[in-house]
Amino acid sequence: MGDRRREPRLDLSKVTLPLDGLTWGAIRTRQPKLFKDGHDIDFEQSGAALAYYLETCLAHYAFDMALRGSSNAIQGTPEELEDMLNEKYVAYRISAGPHQTRQLVRDFMEAAANQARSARDLPER
Repeated sequence: MGDRRREPRLDLSKVTLPLDGLTWGAIRTRQPKLFKDGHDIDFEQSGAALAYYLETCLAHYAFDMALRGSSNAIQGTPEELEDMLNEKYVAYRISAGPHQTRQLVRDFMEAAANQARSARDLPER
């Protein structure tokens, strides 16, 4: 039997994302209309779900690029997704603006890329 290697996968539980610190209180404060009568919550409309999706897409993109040098994890460019994240980060007071957002994104993308680099040569379990 040959030296079979498993394809490494990104473990998002090991990547700290800026939205990890977002609280229900922050969403409720900035978008009170999402909480109809206090129990019917439309989380999809909050923008937080989209922002989390964008974060995970960028993390997968960075992981793929470090692992294989190519990725189909995103449509468009990383900069376009970063611009969309900036709007959400500013709205939820995670970032003060584009410069801080760029650094936050760079940090979690680097963590994802590092995970790929360390997993690249691991044999199959």
